[in-house]
Amino acid sequence: STRDKVLHTDRGTSMGQFSGKVVLVTGGGSGVGAATAKLFYSEGAKVAIAGRDVNKLNAVATGHTEMLVLGADVTDSNAVEALVKSVTDHF
Repeated sequence: STRDKVLHTDRGTSMGQFSGKVVLVTGGGSGVGAATAKLFYSEGAKVAIAGRDVNKLNAVATGHTEMLVLGADVTDSNAVEALVKSVTDHF
């Protein structure tokens, strides 16, 4: 199941090629996952980032105010189901 859920909320009105789309990025707390989440966000997507370290996820989401942060262990199939449900329910 998801451990933590935080919505960061001050995004501008950026419109991009992914405007209106929802993206879930696992491993969003660092590296390629963080860069991917920021890129989709900058292109107007509604972005949720997930990972085990909520502190890292919150750091990535700082300044990306409509980015949804969800703590989850994606090696657990029940946690993945709960994660997807949280994202679809939210957006």
